[in-house]
Amino acid sequence: MDCAKKKHLPHYLGPEAEGKRLYLGRYRVVPDDVDEVNVVEKVFMYEALEWDSKITLAEWRVRHGDKAIEWHDSDGNPKDLTTTLAMDEYQQPAKIKAENEQKGLWENLPLKKRQERAWVEMLLGHKYQLFIRPVEFVDYDETLYEKLVEIGANNGIVSLDERELGPL
Repeated sequence: MDCAKKKHLPHYLGPEAEGKRLYLGRYRVVPDDVDEVNVVEKVFMYEALEWDSKITLAEWRVRHGDKAIEWHDSDGNPKDLTTTLAMDEYQQPAKIKAENEQKGLWENLPLKKRQERAWVEMLLGHKYQLFIRPVEFVDYDETLYEKLVEIGANNGIVSLDERELGPL
């Protein structure tokens, strides 16, 4: 799990945990059960998400550089969605929407925020879908955790001190 950077976000584990990862055990995708009616996968349309969820996904994409989303267009051709593509093809619609919100807003946005808004427009334009599959806890592998520590993967300090974390 990625540790959150801001106190109000889930998985905030103190200022020293920013940008770090936390081992939470092993999980697996819930297997299909032919004897039971169960939801194995849900599809969420990006356009149906609230603004906070849309911009959070866009922030993640910008923060992780040009790790592309592999996308297939309506003809089945693979296409990579990247920040470069977002800025080349979706910056103008993002600018228009920002200016409709508030005159002069676009010009005052830092580059990162412009890129995030361009990502939002690109994902909307491609009718992006999120596929959510339920997962279940398998176990906490103590041996694996010890190996992670042994190879230096314990890359930070997390805290459970409420004074440091603030209200949860």
